[in-house]
Amino acid sequence: MVFSGFKQKVDEAVAPYLPLIEEKYNEIISSMGAKSKEVMGNDALMQKVFRTVHGRLPLPIRWTLKEQPFVDFCMRHKHRIHQGEDRDAGGGDAPAPDPRRIGGPDGEDDGAH
Repeated sequence: MVFSGFKQKVDEAVAPYLPLIEEKYNEIISSMGAKSKEVMGNDALMQKVFRTVHGRLPLPIRWTLKEQPFVDFCMRHKHRIHQGEDRDAGGGDAPAPDPRRIGGPDGEDDGAH
């Protein structure tokens, strides 16, 4: 099936960025003042949050991975991304994302290493 191969390629391309996606997701949920469980129960809101996450990713990633395939990936993996939010709230033992992987406000490396 053609779509299955496409999904697999998208998964392979985006998977290394899951910690960054989780971090951006957490930032957005926190800024909304929403409870993560409320967001998880609303697919339309989840898609909107993931579109916002896409817009906050470094520019080279956004150029490479278009918004809709990214949102589709996030929806397929929303429980894992949501679990990242729970870990950051003290619900697990996962390490914090490496701040060196995050670019400046324009998505470019800000040189602060």
